[in-house]
Amino acid sequence: MDRRTFLTATAAALALPGSARARVQPSERRFLLVFAQGGWDTTRVLSPMFHTSRVDVEAAAEPWSVGGLSLVDHPDRPSVRAFFEAWADRVALVHGLLLPSVAHVPCTEIALTGGTRGQADWLTRLAAADPDRYVLPHLVMGAPSFPAEHGQVVARAGARGQLDGVISGSLVSASGGRLVSPELEALVDRTVEQRASSLAAGARPRDGALLAAFDQATLRAHDLKAARDVMRFAGDGTLISKLDVAVDALSSGMSRVVSVGFPDLASGWDSHADNDPTQGALWEELGGGLLHLVDRLASTAGEAGGTLLDEITVVVLSEMGRAPLKNVAAGKDHWPYTSAMLLGSGVRGGVTVGGYDDDLRGLPLDGGAQPSAADLGATLMTLGGGESEGSPLGALLTSA
Repeated sequence: MDRRTFLTATAAALALPGSARARVQPSERRFLLVFAQGGWDTTRVLSPMFHTSRVDVEAAAEPWSVGGLSLVDHPDRPSVRAFFEAWADRVALVHGLLLPSVAHVPCTEIALTGGTRGQADWLTRLAAADPDRYVLPHLVMGAPSFPAEHGQVVARAGARGQLDGVISGSLVSASGGRLVSPELEALVDRTVEQRASSLAAGARPRDGALLAAFDQATLRAHDLKAARDVMRFAGDGTLISKLDVAVDALSSGMSRVVSVGFPDLASGWDSHADNDPTQGALWEELGGGLLHLVDRLASTAGEAGGTLLDEITVVVLSEMGRAPLKNVAAGKDHWPYTSAMLLGSGVRGGVTVGGYDDDLRGLPLDGGAQPSAADLGATLMTLGGGESEGSPLGALLTSA
């Protein structure tokens, strides 16, 4: 479905998942990133560390195995349990990812791009591979992104869907401004387009590329205005409502990639004090959100004969982990090793790659390589049909 088709599309019909999973071409695969902002404590759910005294564990927590995964169960996290009971066999875990920093900004950039050299993040690169196909190739809702040279394919909806107000003009009215008439708006648009085309005809290569990007962005703005009655970006601020917007954008053909930040505050998981109450509540909300998300993906018809779960790859990631032991404030400080979770299209479920030693340091993979964010990114690029140098994770995590 291309961006023109989207303007007249209706919601996809519900369908029961079949026994066989539909296969999609990498170039057709779409992506949803859920980014846990602030640095999550994976030992509370994803990485059980009951075998060592050098890592703090919760008194009420217990080791738990389900669907081929080894996890942590806790009575205060029933939504986490429900999610993995339903979908562990579609989930792949990556443990021991090294993010060589303990500062949020560089760790975030490394987690999403593989380095700190100003390059575009992997998902934006995939969105930019076929930019004319989507109205908003990479839709960002309160999450970090690094567009670099691909800024024209990234649109920020705002954590509370403020993009709706921009499209409708209500944001201008609410601020005391005045909207121009549709006739004047159309005249301004034509004038700007004609001026840009004229400049592009005699521009130097670099300037020409910038003007071409501007032209793409202008066309998308027109399509977005035309779609104002089809798509809504505002929710009630909860994770579930943001995930619903994400599914709408991906299933309708509006976007190829959606990035969702959770929670809205970038420091949400940054539990330097009171680690367990903070982390426990966030893991429980995340579990409920993921259960809602995957249930919806698995019950909504896709374009290739299966469901959306066969066509959309979900990545759940944070920029860092938490230290193995608590500090004097019952919190946990920054830690450069973390875990990631993948599920859905192209992902080999029920597998765990990598691990931790008794001090919560990441273990090398077979062959001696330390798993890195760059390896994870290369795997995503392969799944999406983008240029990639390959990754030792790819063969272990992917089913196609």
